[in-house]
Amino acid sequence: MTYPSSHTSDALPQPPQPLSGEVGELYCTGERFNLWRFRPPGFSSRDAPAVLKIPDLGQVGEERHSQIIDRAQRFSHPHVVPLIGAVELRDDSAPQVGCWQLMRGSHAAKLVNTMGPLELEQCLTIVIPVAQALSELHRQGLSHGGLGPAEVVFDLNGAPYLTDAGPGQPVHGFAAPEQHAKASAVTSATDVYSWAALCWYLLTGRVPGKTYVRAPLPSLVPNIDEHVVDVLEACLDDDPTQRPTMRHCLEAAVHWGEPRALELHSIVAADLRILLPTKLSEPPSEKKNRPRRPARRRIPKTRRGLRQRAQRRFIAGAGAMAVGLALISGSPSLTAESQEPARATQDTVSVTDHMDPERLDERLEQIVQQRSAAFRTTDPDMVDRYAVGESEVAVHDREMIEGLVEQGLNLEDFSMRGQRTGEVEILDDTTVRIPVQWGWPQQEVTDEGAHGVVRASVQESHADLVVTLQYDQEWKISRVHEH
Repeated sequence: MTYPSSHTSDALPQPPQPLSGEVGELYCTGERFNLWRFRPPGFSSRDAPAVLKIPDLGQVGEERHSQIIDRAQRFSHPHVVPLIGAVELRDDSAPQVGCWQLMRGSHAAKLVNTMGPLELEQCLTIVIPVAQALSELHRQGLSHGGLGPAEVVFDLNGAPYLTDAGPGQPVHGFAAPEQHAKASAVTSATDVYSWAALCWYLLTGRVPGKTYVRAPLPSLVPNIDEHVVDVLEACLDDDPTQRPTMRHCLEAAVHWGEPRALELHSIVAADLRILLPTKLSEPPSEKKNRPRRPARRRIPKTRRGLRQRAQRRFIAGAGAMAVGLALISGSPSLTAESQEPARATQDTVSVTDHMDPERLDERLEQIVQQRSAAFRTTDPDMVDRYAVGESEVAVHDREMIEGLVEQGLNLEDFSMRGQRTGEVEILDDTTVRIPVQWGWPQQEVTDEGAHGVVRASVQESHADLVVTLQYDQEWKISRVHEH
């Protein structure tokens, strides 16, 4: 996939024109699809972000595209990107297109390209959920046919999802041999081959290649368990009748090791990193006499598993976070994507009492208290007290709070710290910038009491905060950028 910043404006595709809903910016482009941010009718900024997936019918084919939409309406799985609905366009570029939930953690191909081969425990975090989705697909008599690393995307918590339930197109290097011989030869066995090829790629950074030129896996991954090698080699057999079932692969993979959470900071857009999970230490009772290692996460199958996973979820935006303070005026509110206001001088700006540094300090203290209270009470409506309603900061905080509620995390003692560290810079009549040290002390977080107390150490950070004046004389958060 390619992101718009790498294109010239002349090369960018034209926005789609749906009969209803609101189209936003181009999110990314690919050989077969373009993704546009989209707000379906009745959705607000508090709902899960969505995209319109606009196909190149010359590459995808109208029949295959219709099958993808139809199958997505009938098939759902926790590790397949949810289809929100089918959308009709005003033109005839496609009969209907899919509105899908947006997964903003990038995809497995970029993960490997950026980080290199993964350790087995990290690989399991990806391939076990994918195997679960494929196994359920096969149980219903369906096959995917187009699995590859770019077809596995992540949310900001590192959970993997198939981009759709198929039918997909063969992916070079991951397609089974019979798919090259006959385009229609898509069965559950072809998915098994592609799944093993995905495992191989994640572990080695390269596709497995044909049987007669394939290097032994132990020569590429020293100390790899022989049980892993045996299963993957069986899955990559040229004869589809000799491959194990997807269910067998899943049952084998869960015994290969303990899945470990992925680190996505290096592959997601900088303005989304404040939403990424924070590393938490293990409960004290579990840390004794154990070697130091990164936090681990099992793919949950039970309520207890969900609670274990919840420990690694984000904690109220923990981590280095730069926030902007703004105040709504008659002009559109500032966002992370908007142009920076033109700087003004004291001679051209009407300096009001509300720009007095002491008053700004008082309001900053209130904002810190209000933001802390919003996360303590897990009440997304409280975000409106300190953040501009539709700003990126407001949307981010609401999403984080709603995520805490979904995961059952309790932040009843949570508190933040924020203090001005330099001079107030006046940009225009309603905008000022303030350098602020923003951070969090060590917090104690519980998951409904099911797994004891989990401790998180959060480092303080410096931030430039942009503030403007609202009609009701209130300062509110608007923009995020690091010092």
